[in-house]
Amino acid sequence: MIMSVLAPIGFKGKTPLSSPRQEPSIKFVTYELSRSNAEELSRVLPTVSVSEDQTVQEAVRKADELNTRVLVVINREGKPIGYSTVHDLFKMVSFGQGDVLMRDVFLMPVPKVNRFASGSEVLDLFKMSDAQVIAVVDDDGKLVGTILEKEVLRYLLRGG
Repeated sequence: MIMSVLAPIGFKGKTPLSSPRQEPSIKFVTYELSRSNAEELSRVLPTVSVSEDQTVQEAVRKADELNTRVLVVINREGKPIGYSTVHDLFKMVSFGQGDVLMRDVFLMPVPKVNRFASGSEVLDLFKMSDAQVIAVVDDDGKLVGTILEKEVLRYLLRGG
């Protein structure tokens, strides 16, 4: 009985079964992302965008197809003008406003990043903007892809 009380005290938690879980540090994540660029990150999941000429109902359908909660809205030139959450669009549909064009919907400002920006710059932009999506653009400002926060995680988990 004395051994059952004293033995665990002597091990001090250094048994193989109680090794501490290692969690990635923000420095490691930043380093891993610095080796990739925004365009690479944007390819992990499909681009989540709709045209300003599409209706709210069409946007909700597209969001459902893409299994996303946000959509970037682009103008006729292919440049991002903002983003909307599917929750807000769904409310509009439920109030009978499904035929409203996306250009007439209140849009949140969408952060933009050049396609050659590093992945760590993308991470910093997510932290600074508190946005749910980032638009990846080319040198002319046209949409190349989109990055959701979950894309960054998937990119890291698959090993870059």
